[in-house]
Amino acid sequence: EAIVAANARLPPSEQLPPQAFEMDPQFRQDMLEKKEQAVARVQRELAWDLERHKLAHSKLRDYFLAVMDQPRFVVKGIHRAEQVAAFRVPATSERFKRRSSALFESTGKLRRLSDRKLKGYDADRRGSAAQSVVSDGFSEAQESDFSATQELHSQKSKLGMTERERKELEMLKTQARHERRDELQRKIDAHAARRPDPTKIDPQDEAHLMEMQHNLGDFKLKTSPDYRVPASERTNTATKRTQLVILRQRIADAKTLFNTHVHTLLQRKQTATAKLQVIADELRKVQRLLNEPLTSVPAVAELDDDELPAQRNRYSKETLLEFKVAYALQLEQEREAASKAQGGFGGFSEFGGAAAGAGDGLASFLDETARLKAAERAKLEALLVEQGEGPAHAQARLYFERQRLANRFQEVVEAFDKQLLTLVQAQQDVSLRLKFAEYKHVLYYQELVHLKAFELRESELEERRRTKQLDLDACRRTFKTTTANCSSKKKEIARLTADEKVVQSEFAKLLGEGQSHAKFLTRMFKRRVKRRGSDYDSDAESSDDDEEYESSDEEDSDMEDFDDTVCPAGCSPELYQQVYDLRERRLDAEDALTLERKAMEVMQKEADSAERKEGQLKAAVAAADKDIAEFQTEKQAKLNELKVSVPLSLSQVYHIEQGDLPKSLDNSLIFTKAALVQLKANISRLEAAKASHREEFKQIRTTQGQLKHVVYQKHQRNAEAREKLAQLQQLKFGRVVDLEAMEGSGLNARAEDLKEEERDVLIKFEREQRELDAVISAAQDELNHILVEHTARLADLNDLRRDNKVLAKQLDDTQRLINTQSADVMAAQQAEEAMRLQQVAAMQQQEIAALRTQVRKLSRKTGYVAPPSKQSTVEPLPPL
Repeated sequence: EAIVAANARLPPSEQLPPQAFEMDPQFRQDMLEKKEQAVARVQRELAWDLERHKLAHSKLRDYFLAVMDQPRFVVKGIHRAEQVAAFRVPATSERFKRRSSALFESTGKLRRLSDRKLKGYDADRRGSAAQSVVSDGFSEAQESDFSATQELHSQKSKLGMTERERKELEMLKTQARHERRDELQRKIDAHAARRPDPTKIDPQDEAHLMEMQHNLGDFKLKTSPDYRVPASERTNTATKRTQLVILRQRIADAKTLFNTHVHTLLQRKQTATAKLQVIADELRKVQRLLNEPLTSVPAVAELDDDELPAQRNRYSKETLLEFKVAYALQLEQEREAASKAQGGFGGFSEFGGAAAGAGDGLASFLDETARLKAAERAKLEALLVEQGEGPAHAQARLYFERQRLANRFQEVVEAFDKQLLTLVQAQQDVSLRLKFAEYKHVLYYQELVHLKAFELRESELEERRRTKQLDLDACRRTFKTTTANCSSKKKEIARLTADEKVVQSEFAKLLGEGQSHAKFLTRMFKRRVKRRGSDYDSDAESSDDDEEYESSDEEDSDMEDFDDTVCPAGCSPELYQQVYDLRERRLDAEDALTLERKAMEVMQKEADSAERKEGQLKAAVAAADKDIAEFQTEKQAKLNELKVSVPLSLSQVYHIEQGDLPKSLDNSLIFTKAALVQLKANISRLEAAKASHREEFKQIRTTQGQLKHVVYQKHQRNAEAREKLAQLQQLKFGRVVDLEAMEGSGLNARAEDLKEEERDVLIKFEREQRELDAVISAAQDELNHILVEHTARLADLNDLRRDNKVLAKQLDDTQRLINTQSADVMAAQQAEEAMRLQQVAAMQQQEIAALRTQVRKLSRKTGYVAPPSKQSTVEPLPPL
């Protein structure tokens, strides 16, 4: 290097070229390769240390920074000592995020649902009004159907209709009337259902009255023995966990919101710093032109590392090198300080040399500054000469510009410092609220620990109460259903009783007066007959029915001669058959009535049982509620053992003893100021409410009188309409009829179809009957012809027998004349003949008795009389 330096000091003509100093051209390349190899070897040796430091750095970052969702950073004032710091927000776990999101999502759904309900209230009200207008009387569809029916009726009446079409039209008209009547009945039922029961009190009003009686103006302490925890203030582990989640989320939201304002203030400081830097540069230029010292320019604050936590935590190769250099300088200064402390005053020479070097540098800096000022001033004077302004006027402008820039600098600084002070005051309030919220978080956790001890008992009580309530609801539904069935059975029994009365009236009308067989027909009608398949034979018959049957059996046994199975002589068979049909109808009605009464008795027993069970379950639910209330009081007493702190200011303390604040607030009562003001305002509010209620009551009484008059008028019109309806029915039908039953009978489409089928069957039977009549007529003609032939043959036979008798008589007379017999022989023959005749008469008497017995038996049953089982063996009498 010394040779190269000496060569450089030689004249250019005598200097040697650089290549002359290279002994070996490959030597430089070898040295570079060795250097690179040494560097690679050192890098490989330091790789393990580098990886170890990287892992350590990542672990430290994860341990201290990864657990924080938002780090702490500070914003300092520009010309003030105040500063505001952001809150550290710890990162939340995934489980907490899921639970809080689900909780707030459900809350948001409920809020949106309530908003939707509030928005839809007016629409529903308008819709209901429109629906009431449309549904008044006819609906649109019904009106269109009715108009179409009327048009069809008018067209068919003009062109002529068949019987089937006329019936279909009548059915459509009847159906339209039924729909209108059903619609009106539904409106009446709905209006009646909305009518409150005058004998009962609304449960909601009763609950409000009970709450007002127990709690209006009466603030019971939670430590008092008669305090009962309201249902809305009862808590358990689930609600307490929910409160903890909500509180933690609100704390995080409050910190995040405040950090957002702090970050906005930091951005404003960066903007203000940039503005101040521009203003300071302009102010320096003006001061240079005025030949003023630059020390009067205010310093511009720079952002510290505390204000930029992100940049503070970042590092790069350059920052590491800077840190290395700074750290080496720090170590060198520490060594120099140590050497100075050891060597006494021996360092003054170095200090003097440094001072001399510093003096030379300062002189060069001042010369450079003076040179720049002179150049800028010359440029400004040239500009002023061009604009025609003098030096004095230009200097005045510079002074004004300097003052304007200084004022602008001060305005920017004061505006930012004012925003900073506002945020500092807000931070104090937010910090106080966050401290109290964190205290509440600890308190909630302590309450949760106490509530876990009561969780098992509370779940058992709630389960028992829920079971009893479910049983009570089921019992109420059963009672309601049974009561509805009983009412329907009562209607059915009333209908069957009316049918029985109708049968009785028809029998009385059919019997009339002066009927010769009235006693027989009355006995026949009133007689009880045990029919097959009837419930009279069951063991569940009532005692009255048994007595009646026994009496009827006795009467039947006593009246052996009374036989109602055969129409008596002189009685019309049609009348007999009608009475028989009426008796069957009466027996059917009695059987159905007995079944309905038995079913009603069973339902009534079920209803009574359900009513008794409902009372028992109500008592059980009330007992369960009482146990729960006592348990809640016990739980509240346990929670009252926890100490609760309430921050208060002196302006909130109204407890004064002898004109001064008490030494201790142990005997003081914490009461909200709003509640105290509300208690004072309750007096005037209740008096005003009482006056308004009295006025409202008077108006209700007046309205009630008017409505009673309106109701009386409507009842009068209804009575007149019913009377007019009865008169019209008397004129048209001759008696009052049930229009609904009449329309129902005319509306039965199944009955009309059956009538059509019956008509077709009758036509078919009439056709077959005509064919059979023709066959019978032909058979009768043939029978008449055969009868004529047989009659002629019988007449010939009769003539032959008469001739035979004449010849036999002549023969007998001749024989008596010829053959004379003795008297003894003749007497014996006559005695034998008499004996034979007596035997024949006895046998005939026995046959007559047997036939009479058989006739008596068959007369008690329906059917045909069978012929004798065998032929008579009695020989016929000989001809005389």
